[in-house]
Amino acid sequence: MGATAQLTATPKDANGTALTGRVVTWASDNTTVATVSSMGLVGGVAQGQATITATSEGQSGTAALTVVVLVASVTVTPTPATVGIGQTVQLTATPKDANGNVLTGRVVTWASNNTAVATVGSTGLVSGVAQGQATITATSETKSGTAAITVIQVPVASVTVTPATPTVFLGQTVQLTATPKDANGNVLSGRVVTWASDNTAVATVSSTGLVTGVTQGQATITATSEAKNGTAAVAVVSLMLAEFSAGGVHTCGVTTSDGAFCWGSNSSGQLGGSAASECEISYYYGSGVPCSTTAVPVAGGFAFAAVSAGRSHTCGLTTGGAAYCWGDNVQGQLGDGSTISSGTPVPVAGGLMFGAVSAGDGFTCGLTASGAAYCWGYNGVGELGNGTTTNSPIPVAVTGMLTFTTLSTGDSHACGLTSSGAVYCWGANRSA
Repeated sequence: MGATAQLTATPKDANGTALTGRVVTWASDNTTVATVSSMGLVGGVAQGQATITATSEGQSGTAALTVVVLVASVTVTPTPATVGIGQTVQLTATPKDANGNVLTGRVVTWASNNTAVATVGSTGLVSGVAQGQATITATSETKSGTAAITVIQVPVASVTVTPATPTVFLGQTVQLTATPKDANGNVLSGRVVTWASDNTAVATVSSTGLVTGVTQGQATITATSEAKNGTAAVAVVSLMLAEFSAGGVHTCGVTTSDGAFCWGSNSSGQLGGSAASECEISYYYGSGVPCSTTAVPVAGGFAFAAVSAGRSHTCGLTTGGAAYCWGDNVQGQLGDGSTISSGTPVPVAGGLMFGAVSAGDGFTCGLTASGAAYCWGYNGVGELGNGTTTNSPIPVAVTGMLTFTTLSTGDSHACGLTSSGAVYCWGANRSA
C-alpha cells in the first residue's frame, strides 16, 4: 500500500505478432484498492484485490493485482523491562503500517543480543539468566523494534524449612531442606543457605542441613539466606524398640513406629543400611571387619512388624506380611532366588505372606498366616525340613502338612509348635 508497480500492455495481431504504436487505455475495477495511470503505472491505495484492464482497438488484457500493507515499524512493549534471574517477562511486538495503524497476522521473530544474560522464546517470553543487560529485538518484514532488558538478582523474602517439626533418634540423622522464596512466593534457586543449631548439645546441623541427634531434648535449626531465616523444631528422642533379635555378632530391632534398625557387625551387609566403619571386630571373622556401634536404619523405608537376626543375615516381616532379607546369601538364605549377598533388603521369592520369620545360621524359616512352614537356604543336614539335603534359594514347604503356631531356628536345625502343643524338629541332631 502506497507503493507503485509499472504494468506493460503488448497489442498483438491474429498471428501473435506484437504491434507497435497502438493506443492503449488503462482502467481499474476497484479504485479504492488500486488506481492506474494512462501509462499503466499502478498505485496501491488499500489492502485488497483489483483487476487492471488494458484496452487497444476493442481488445483487452487484464492483470490481477493484490495490494498488501507493508510493515513500516515494530513497537516492543514493555521497554525497558526488569526480570529476575530464573524468572520470565512477556514482551509484545506490534507491527504497524506507515500511518501508524496496527497490522495483525504478521510473522515476528525474536532475538537476544546477549543470551548469557537473557534468552527469548519464539513468543517473546524473556528468561533471566544472569545479572546484566540485554537487548531483545523483534523483527517483522525487515522492520525491527527493541526492548532494553535488565536482569537482576531477586532478593530473598522468606525461607521455608522442611520438615518443620522432625523427630530424630539419638545418633541418627534427618535431612532438612531450605527453600528461599521471593516476595511473591516464587522459589529462588542457587542461593547460599547457612545452617545453625541453637542447642548443639542436643542436635548439630551440617552445612547441607543434615541434623544429627546428640542427646534427648529440643533444638531449633535455623536456615539463613540473604538475612532471611526459616526454622525447624527438632525433637531428639531415644530409639524406642517394640522388639529386637540378637544374631551372630549383630542385633536388630523394630521401633514402636515400625522402623527397623540394626547394629554390630556389618561383615556381609547384615545391618541392612549405610553404616560407617565405626569399629573393627575380630571375633568370628578375623580382623578389620566393619561394624557400627550405633543403630543403623534399615534401607528401603519399609514398615516392619518383626525382625530376626541370623548368624550373618537378617530377615524382616513387614506389617503387610511380606518377608524381606539382607546380608550373607552364599547359601541362598535370603530367599530371593539367588546366592548374591545384599546390603539392603530383598524380597523373599514366591509371593508368600508370612506371620512369622526366623533366621538361623545359613538358612531361614517362615510361618504363613495359615500355619504352614517354609524354609530356604542351607540344607546340608536337613535344615529346610523338606526331606532332602539340597540347598534352596527359594522357600520350600516343610513336609508333613503340619499346622504350626510358632517356629524357631537354631544354628543347624529348626523346631515348630503345633496348635495341640506338639513340638516337631528337623535338621542337625548331633550332640557335638
